[in-house]
Amino acid sequence: MADNSQTTGWRLAIVADARTGVKITAIVAVLAAAALVVGIVAIVSLSSVFSGGQAIATQNLTPSIHLATLRDLAQQARIAVRDAVIATDAAATKKVETKIQTLDASLDAAADLYGSEATDKAAITQFKDLWTQYRAIRDQKLIPAAEANNFPLAVSILTNQTAPLTTEAFAQLDLASQAEQAQAASVLADAKSTYTGARRLVIVILAVGLLIGLAMAWYVTRLVLRPLRIVSTVLDRVAEGDLTHVANVPSRDELGRMAQALDRANARTREVVQAFTATAQTLASSAEELSATSREISNAADQASAEAGMVSSSAEEVSTSVQTVAASSEEMTTSISEIARNATEAAQVAAQAVESAQTASDTMTELGRSSEEVGNVISRNIAEAATGATEIARSVQGVASAAQTTTEGVSQSQIATADVARMSTELQQLASQFRV
Repeated sequence: MADNSQTTGWRLAIVADARTGVKITAIVAVLAAAALVVGIVAIVSLSSVFSGGQAIATQNLTPSIHLATLRDLAQQARIAVRDAVIATDAAATKKVETKIQTLDASLDAAADLYGSEATDKAAITQFKDLWTQYRAIRDQKLIPAAEANNFPLAVSILTNQTAPLTTEAFAQLDLASQAEQAQAASVLADAKSTYTGARRLVIVILAVGLLIGLAMAWYVTRLVLRPLRIVSTVLDRVAEGDLTHVANVPSRDELGRMAQALDRANARTREVVQAFTATAQTLASSAEELSATSREISNAADQASAEAGMVSSSAEEVSTSVQTVAASSEEMTTSISEIARNATEAAQVAAQAVESAQTASDTMTELGRSSEEVGNVISRNIAEAATGATEIARSVQGVASAAQTTTEGVSQSQIATADVARMSTELQQLASQFRV
């Protein structure tokens, strides 16, 4: 039982996996085969009916015509004998006798012709025997009585001797006619039976062919429409954003391959949407982290900018103090130079005036020289301090500028982060429209 079910399932699978064109061709082939068988049966049946018609024509109709001719000649021969009996003179009697001889020749030929094709040959043989007896009495007794104008004797022979023979002879012809009619009825019955059987067979073949064709058409239509309905349903769900449904059509025909391709496309789309959703979520998290980092950087940049402002102010104060010191130093250097110059002049005067003042002059000269060196050192230190103050001011200004640039970059970063967060939200909303 299991083997039978497996065999049936295997055969149905073969039909289901066949190409749609092959299925339709199979239906057309079944209908064409039914039409071909019907045509062959119809041709054979028509041939049988035609043969039956020919049999009726050759075996019954023609013999019946010949039998009718024989009956007519026999009837004419009886009438001619009556005419011979009632003839008024010998000349009329001779004329009738000539006609009787002609009729006898025609009747013999007709009897031989019909005898060769008669259905009831015994009846025609019996007719010939009776007709021979009739002729013998006619020629030997009846005609001589008519020639002798012995009317009472002729009537007596005609009534008592020839009439019973002709009646019996015509009865044999009736039997032969009945045999022909029975034969014709049999042939007609055979033809009718052939026609009835052919009609029944044609109807059965047509009915069976149509039933098989309709059954195959229904089955093939079901094989075609079921996958189409499933694929249509899945496509409707896909159009609504639901990617969770599958066609799951096992057949390997065009429709089955189309459904399987749809399942693969849905699976691939689900994977893409899932990856898309995960990416959108990751992007949203990254955008939030980036936004927090941007806020921290912005705060730090603001603080750095404020501190840079304070340093810049201090640097400006230092620069001003250094410039003041430099000015005081210049004045001090000028004073020291003036003192040195006056000391030199005093030394020269002292050298000229008093030699004893040589020691004092040397001391004053040395003092002037030391004063110049002190002035030079102070000038160099003041210049270096001014240069350092200037560099500090420039550095502070660079820090302030960098802090300002950082603040602007952080602001742009915050704007970009907001755009990323907005796009991430839109992506999540778009992904939420699909069911995976």
